[in-house]
Amino acid sequence: MKKIIYAGIALAASMMFAESCSQSLLEIPKKGVISIENFYQTEEDAESAITTVYAAAIKYINIGPGFGANWCIAPSYFILKNAPADDIYWGSGNKGDHVFGIEINEYRPSFGDNSDVVANNYRGAYQCIYACNLLTDHYQFGQSANIDRYIAEAMTIRAWVYMHLATYWGNPPYVDHVLAGTDRPGNTPHAEVMKHVMEDLETAAKYLPSRNGKGDKDGAVRLTKDAALAFLGKAQVLTGDYAAAKTTLKQVITSGNYDLVPGDQMMYLFHKRGDGSCEKVFEFNYTDNTDAIKGFGGHMHVQNNQANFWRDLMNLPDLTIQLMGWGGGGNPSKKFVDALVANEGDSYRRKAWIISYEELLCLKYSSLGDTDETTDEFKLM
Repeated sequence: MKKIIYAGIALAASMMFAESCSQSLLEIPKKGVISIENFYQTEEDAESAITTVYAAAIKYINIGPGFGANWCIAPSYFILKNAPADDIYWGSGNKGDHVFGIEINEYRPSFGDNSDVVANNYRGAYQCIYACNLLTDHYQFGQSANIDRYIAEAMTIRAWVYMHLATYWGNPPYVDHVLAGTDRPGNTPHAEVMKHVMEDLETAAKYLPSRNGKGDKDGAVRLTKDAALAFLGKAQVLTGDYAAAKTTLKQVITSGNYDLVPGDQMMYLFHKRGDGSCEKVFEFNYTDNTDAIKGFGGHMHVQNNQANFWRDLMNLPDLTIQLMGWGGGGNPSKKFVDALVANEGDSYRRKAWIISYEELLCLKYSSLGDTDETTDEFKLM
């Protein structure tokens, strides 16, 4: 009995001692982090912030179902942009694989509130907008030329994302600042969202440099005045202001910074060999690096060339976006193929988008030591 009493007294004493300690001893500064109060101060901080914006935009177009809402070989952005078409079939290994894409393709009622494709695209959009708002909240035009550019880039990306949201959801909540925890924004009328989109793009175009000629690859992977105007022209088309769109887009066309690629280069437009080409107004920059990108051998799927054969079963030509992965997410219907072949025949356009089995065999496979001396006749034997 005495042992129990003594133990109780010892416990009570230790509790009294703990309560008497100074609270400041528990306030240990975090290591390796910078508080928001001490960030967004310098031009270097602004550069870091715009890098985060680009990263958030890349995540937005790669976020997908089934992979922790992080990235996916069939991103929600790609599915919503392509799967609803009535001239393709969404497929994969079997009917039960990639159901999330098939639901969108077939307009199944089941893809409503439970669709990961819809939910993840919406979530990724606002995560990207949040990154943009962090920058535009803390910096103002006029602080420096570089900061002006960073703000304009963030405004352009935010407008680009909102244009998608307005297209998909009609009246999405428009938020151009970081929300407080108690804020509960409601839906914003479609016309008002598009008005903000066009105003932001008009402003951003004033502070962004133009691409430095048709061969400027850096000008294709970083937002420019031309890209902002191209987005603005698209927004004007979507709102029915065709006269304004004609004027806006003409500035891009007559800038001298862009041109159509020669016909024999059409097949490279959406592959590595076409990166930064004279047709590219803007594209995200990627490094195919297994040390930098985790999962699927370091290959990100932003380009989404969902080929109609299983790419991991063979070594492909260097023109492909990746060396492994799989396809089936966008098989053209026979009606579409027949119409394309009937109208295009053996044109560069037809061969860039659809090739026959024999044409696939005759591609140059440099990874296999293939050379020009390896004849088509030999491959078709």
